[in-house]
Amino acid sequence: MIRSALFRLFAHIARADPPLEPADLLREPTPNTWTRPRGRPRRTWGDQLKEDLLTAGLTLDTAWDVARDRSTLRTICRGAMLPSGARGLE
Repeated sequence: MIRSALFRLFAHIARADPPLEPADLLREPTPNTWTRPRGRPRRTWGDQLKEDLLTAGLTLDTAWDVARDRSTLRTICRGAMLPSGARGLE
């Protein structure tokens, strides 16, 4: 369920016209100067997204194209809710 929501939010950001600032942030690597308070996970939203996209068989670059095709995206989001992970394109 969370993975599906993550994909839907990513698609919303990717489809925005003109591109939103978060879209630019997703395309750039996380700066080394960013720090988090002690005890917080070192993972960023972008890191989690990339890992979940790999589970779905996508890279970040191909996900930008898929985000524009709503029917394919819907299939991926439904597959993301399966216990075994996002397997929407098989």
